[in-house]
Amino acid sequence: MRKTLHEIELEHRIPTSTLRAAIHRGILRAEKVGGIRMVDDQSDSFKTYLAEYKSRSGRELEEIIGEEVEGKFMKNGAHHGITIGLCNQKGGVGKSSSAAAIAAIFAERGYRVLVIDNDPQGNVSLQLGIDLLDIEVGPSYGTVSDLYLEKAVAHEVAVSTGYPGVDLVPASVDLAEVEMMLPGKSGSDLRLSMALRPSRQYYDLIILDSPPNLGKFSVNVLAASDWFLIPVNGPWALRSVKALLAVARKNANYYNSNNQFLGLFLTMVDRTRIMQNVREVAQESYPNHLFKTEIRRSTLARESEAMATPLPVYATDSAVAEDYRTMVNEICQRIQLPEPVGS
Repeated sequence: MRKTLHEIELEHRIPTSTLRAAIHRGILRAEKVGGIRMVDDQSDSFKTYLAEYKSRSGRELEEIIGEEVEGKFMKNGAHHGITIGLCNQKGGVGKSSSAAAIAAIFAERGYRVLVIDNDPQGNVSLQLGIDLLDIEVGPSYGTVSDLYLEKAVAHEVAVSTGYPGVDLVPASVDLAEVEMMLPGKSGSDLRLSMALRPSRQYYDLIILDSPPNLGKFSVNVLAASDWFLIPVNGPWALRSVKALLAVARKNANYYNSNNQFLGLFLTMVDRTRIMQNVREVAQESYPNHLFKTEIRRSTLARESEAMATPLPVYATDSAVAEDYRTMVNEICQRIQLPEPVGS
């Protein structure tokens, strides 16, 4: 029986974004009827796709919607994914590469992850295999710009990456122009928060990458984050932490949000005296928020970026990949993250 993607989503609990990506890649067959994309859910094509989807996600559909999820990622009786923002107005600190690495590791462990690229440079999009110049924009596909322009909510424009369990709302080439349109608009600091509300039910974790400034997009990321992380790779990046925390506090007070400072972590760590000094100052200034885990400097980081692949996937057994896995363990401990649904 032919059904719209929305009807398939309601009946089978598969996000429309995932269905669109499967159709786009030729994995799932669909046809347009009166301009509306339809799928026959009794066809062999759909039955095969459904079986693969359930197997890939590692959970039966009944577990997603049944009582077994009670108490896990729940809010007001419904599944409610956790948002984690990565912020620092200093560029080159490893925000995007860390966002991609963290997302990949959580997906390895069975979590459903959505990454949202709020940086006009589109680095995390590229590292997850989506080149901004290759994005197909139209009725079935979109970008993070659509969230800020209130044209769509997050899961409607999310695309599947090449990494099972990781979806992406990519950045767009016009994102800088969109940011210039936001000042003075009603609720412009909460556009991202509003676009995430109906989408949290589809994901366990939503990772928010931000641009290297304290403009509108970074403010939106802070307002939308349940927790936020600050990567630091040197003295200038460390100096910026104070200003970032001030903006976060202002956001929390003004919008009555509950975002919490998850902590700061050192990236590109080497044995130089400068890095040792950064470590000591960070420990003295933020004793309760400095992560024990440090991400060491490695040429593999640059290589993984060049290969458009998250570092833990590109160099699975490397020491720096192990750093990120240890860091994810620390994140889980700090926020008391429940096991993924269906685990």
